[in-house]
Amino acid sequence: MIINFVISKDLQSRILRDIYQRFLDYPAQDMSIIVSEQPVEGADVFHYHRPHLEETLAQPAIVTVHHDPMDIDPWLYPDKFEKHYREAQRVVCLNSLQVDFYHNLGISNTTIIPHGYDSKLLYRKKAKTYQADHKLKLGVISKRYARRVKGEVYLQELMLRLDPQRFEFVFVGAGRTEDALLARSFGFEATVFEHLPYRMFGNLYETIDFLVMVSNYEGGPANLPEAVASCTPVLATKIGMAVDLIVDGVNGCFLSGNIEQDINLFERLAVNDRGIVETLFWGAAQERTAITWEEVTEKYMEVYRDVAKIRQKVSDVELQFRLSQVRLLTLDVDGVLTDGWLYYNEEGEELKRFNVKDGLGIQMLIQSGVEVAIVSNGTSPSVQHRAEKLGIKYCLLGIEDKLAVIQQLSESLHLSLSQVAHVGDDLTDFAVLQAVGCPITVADGIKENKRQAIYITEALGGHGAVREICDLVRASVPKSIAFKTTFNHVISLGCSTNTVNYLQELGLDKFSMPFDLLFSNLDVIEHILKDEFKTLLDRELMITCTATRTGHLKYHELLFNQRNPKGSDEAFEYYQAAIDRFLKVLKTDEPKLFIHTAYANPEPYHRDYMKFSPPFTNIHFSLSRVQEFFSFLSKLTTNATLLVILQNPEQDKAEVKTLMVKDNLLVYELCCVGKSSGELLSSPVDDINYRRIIEQFRFRLTDIDKQEVKAEHSTSTTTCEENKI
Repeated sequence: MIINFVISKDLQSRILRDIYQRFLDYPAQDMSIIVSEQPVEGADVFHYHRPHLEETLAQPAIVTVHHDPMDIDPWLYPDKFEKHYREAQRVVCLNSLQVDFYHNLGISNTTIIPHGYDSKLLYRKKAKTYQADHKLKLGVISKRYARRVKGEVYLQELMLRLDPQRFEFVFVGAGRTEDALLARSFGFEATVFEHLPYRMFGNLYETIDFLVMVSNYEGGPANLPEAVASCTPVLATKIGMAVDLIVDGVNGCFLSGNIEQDINLFERLAVNDRGIVETLFWGAAQERTAITWEEVTEKYMEVYRDVAKIRQKVSDVELQFRLSQVRLLTLDVDGVLTDGWLYYNEEGEELKRFNVKDGLGIQMLIQSGVEVAIVSNGTSPSVQHRAEKLGIKYCLLGIEDKLAVIQQLSESLHLSLSQVAHVGDDLTDFAVLQAVGCPITVADGIKENKRQAIYITEALGGHGAVREICDLVRASVPKSIAFKTTFNHVISLGCSTNTVNYLQELGLDKFSMPFDLLFSNLDVIEHILKDEFKTLLDRELMITCTATRTGHLKYHELLFNQRNPKGSDEAFEYYQAAIDRFLKVLKTDEPKLFIHTAYANPEPYHRDYMKFSPPFTNIHFSLSRVQEFFSFLSKLTTNATLLVILQNPEQDKAEVKTLMVKDNLLVYELCCVGKSSGELLSSPVDDINYRRIIEQFRFRLTDIDKQEVKAEHSTSTTTCEENKI
């Protein structure tokens, strides 16, 4: 079995270099390891360490999560990795916090394999001995990063508070001279090794009394299992592998991040309060939570063997999600719609044999709203005839570059390749399978295509494989005409700035609209629309609160959330132009998507939002009220779709629940693990789920400021300003 470590780019990384070396140190008889920047053809398993640098993963693939998914570094943001973690057959995590994070995203194909320790250099000795007349020696063992993710700021705060007569420091790692000099300036004894040979680490852990880890973000780190293996207690923030390797109060203590509480802990250690140091020394000698690198490689080899056997390439949950996004199914002919055999009549004309079940499956799929296209290198007239009989509008024959043609077709339908499923059995389809969101092959497809596919049919090509696929897609695609519509206008209906912030993030907020920056609920919106914005713009009813916030006697104490139309003519003109633009959109016959974000339980999180004036104080969500409002909205304009996203914060699991999908009215409950600020969601998992709800629609936005509309649809005498505000 050939295992290909794909490193994507030749970036220097000691930890990756060490991991590769461990596999060479502990080889398996049935495996060979190849390290390369790009996938090596013929490998049995592809192991990626930097999947975010790849367009797609060669299959079958596993990935290792080396970083903390909560890290705010843009290089490490979850959306850069999520697609590839869903592609992979197995996601290897270093700790249980990573597993929990990705489970909340619906990525459940995870395994925990932590970093290990070198049993030749680090091994268990007797417990450390507490000496009352000696200073406690604190070890900080990690490279110093310029962006200070290793808790350098917090470490400095600790130095300011700790007693130099009771503690001293040992710093190990590139850049740590800076910390050593700082510690000395505070009166501490401080030893520093910028580059300590690894063979000396056994002696290092014998020297220090505690390993201190105050990092903000960690995937590992590698020093934790080393400390645990060498009977060194750990003082660590509750991140990374610490949550799995440290038993609080036994072989270490968790730091809270609250400087007063943590200083109190260090002060207790300094005087051995109630024997705490001796307890930790003894506990560190008993706990055996770390594993050796030999055990790590054995665990990986088990994963490799399992992955090599997997036929279906993604989890059922992920497959269901991918299928639900499909809006275009593209099909090869020979070996997919046919059995791949060539038949000729007496005149030498090529004949094709098609499966009637495949035909019915295609027709039902088209009726459900999914486009179907045939894309083939061949030019047989029988294929064109078959396509016409089944109602397939796009029959593209004689195609040399299938990917280019499918890209053009997707763009013409206002779709992305992530919304395309392609079925191909041979090498002419491989590039397409690499690019689309839902790559599929048939049971008798070539090995390369099977590695790339996320689904392999049970049926052979020409023997019902296409029917199998059509039935899967048809069962997964949401049943609403809204998903078949290309929207020319996207309009935020509040209830705070949350909605418009996400439209901006997704590039869908081209023009300001009146409800973008208002605190609102459906009752307020309906009254404003019925009143044709007259009361809203009455400056006599406005109350200046701050330079950027204005209340309204009729609606809300802080109605105008980020501008002051009472005290600023510019802000007033902004709202007037936004209203004119909104009314102009209402007059068009073009498809419009109105988006309203509601709160399931706003009281604990949104004190400002709660300040509605009677009779608009009913802030509790109701499906019946949503339906009433949509009925009202539908009388104001044509081709309207209403999307309501109900945020429900601090739930056990991050997920999206469908509350209603009915023609042009869609209501989803966004169950959040984090809190909601009324702007962008704080949890990356919740953030991704909000975006997903909107990204399932098609958009081709129209410049309303340059558009003429019919006068008979007018609901107001106001005119739209040409200049965008």
